[in-house]
Amino acid sequence: MVTIRADEISNIIRERIEQYNREVKIVNTGTVLQVGDDIARIYGLDEVMAGELVEFEEGTIGIALNLESNNVGVVLIGDGLMIQEGSSVKATGRIAQIPVSDAYLGRVINALAKPIDGRGEISAFSQLRVVRVGNLNLDDFFKSSLEFLGIGPVRVLWFDFRFNREISGFLSFG
Repeated sequence: MVTIRADEISNIIRERIEQYNREVKIVNTGTVLQVGDDIARIYGLDEVMAGELVEFEEGTIGIALNLESNNVGVVLIGDGLMIQEGSSVKATGRIAQIPVSDAYLGRVINALAKPIDGRGEISAFSQLRVVRVGNLNLDDFFKSSLEFLGIGPVRVLWFDFRFNREISGFLSFG
C-alpha cells in the first residue's frame, strides 16, 4: 500500500498555488436576435462602440453601426450563412479601419482589405477609420460651397438605415 506523507502533499499544494494565474479577462458578449440580408440584430454588447468590429462564434466579422438602447445593428462582412439566432457574438475592441497605401492600386481585395488576388500581402503606411462619427454642419458646408456656385435652395436625398427608407427635403440658405 502506498503511503503519502504530509510534507509531499503540502509541497504539491504550494507548487499549484505558485503556478496559479489570477488574470481576469472581461469580454463584452451578446446574442443574435435576428439575422438576414447581411444585417444582424444583437442583444447585449452594452459597451460596443460605433464602428467597432464584432466577431460571431463561427468566425464571421461584422461592424457595429446602429447602437440602440436594447440592441445593436451589425453589418456582416463576409458570408453570414452559418449565423443563427441565439448564437454568440463578442466585441473585439477594435474600430474598423482600412489600410492606406499606393500599393493597393491595381490589387484585388476583400471587404476587410485583405488581398485575394494571390500576389502576396500589401504593406500600408497608414490606417483610416471606416466609420467616422462626428458633427457635420451641413448648413455651413452647403452654404459656403453652393453660394460660391450661385445655387439657391437644393433638393437633397439621403437614406435612413434605421427605418430602411429614403428621406428627401430642401436645404435653403438665407
